[in-house]
Amino acid sequence: AHKLKVRQPLRRAHVVLNDVTLSDGIKEHAAMIKEELNVLELEVVPYEAASRFGAYAYKPNFRSLGQRGLGKKAQELKKAWSDLSADDKRALDAVLLEGKGSYKGTDLVREDIEAAFEAKAGFAAAGDRVGLVVLDTEIDDGLRDLGFARELQSQIQSVRKTLNLDYTARVRVAVAASPRVAAIVDKHREKIAEACLAPEISVTGITADGGAGVGETVEIDGESLVVRVEPLK
Repeated sequence: AHKLKVRQPLRRAHVVLNDVTLSDGIKEHAAMIKEELNVLELEVVPYEAASRFGAYAYKPNFRSLGQRGLGKKAQELKKAWSDLSADDKRALDAVLLEGKGSYKGTDLVREDIEAAFEAKAGFAAAGDRVGLVVLDTEIDDGLRDLGFARELQSQIQSVRKTLNLDYTARVRVAVAASPRVAAIVDKHREKIAEACLAPEISVTGITADGGAGVGETVEIDGESLVVRVEPLK
């Protein structure tokens, strides 16, 4: 939704939970979540701290209210919730946190409230009544270079497939590219080598049609480069 490449790492994901009892489960699977979201850090944040990232907007869930015989009340709530006072927001927050509560004499349950989140600049957010996930969307040079390295890994893996190599086969990789790419390879050489089973990675003046193995000309973030992969004997 925010035009961020999936392989572009982000600095941090924040998980805002309405139900604090879910925190331990989130933390237990933090490593998996970070890998799936491609973020370097994961933070579990209490609901009360959500204002760091933006603000909630509320509207009634007509279906839930209708099922509870409060269909007529829903229109009143819709109008009232379009411009909430700080006290009114706290009352709705309490319903979301506790699962049930009261708003100006109307008994509500968590399912009666639809909560949308409007993120501040620098953040992207999505969620529902259970909670919210907020991503830091600002990308610095370090993250940008790491994203480039991830894209390079993908290109190397693509050449491996062209060679029909066994997934355990070790390879020699050579890259012909600019000084910027050479610096990125040097910085992330160990991770690239581990991911691609490439104990030998060099940045040279190879061309796509010369040398051993298979070479492909690719473009990553405006950089044109040649990636050559050769099986190690």
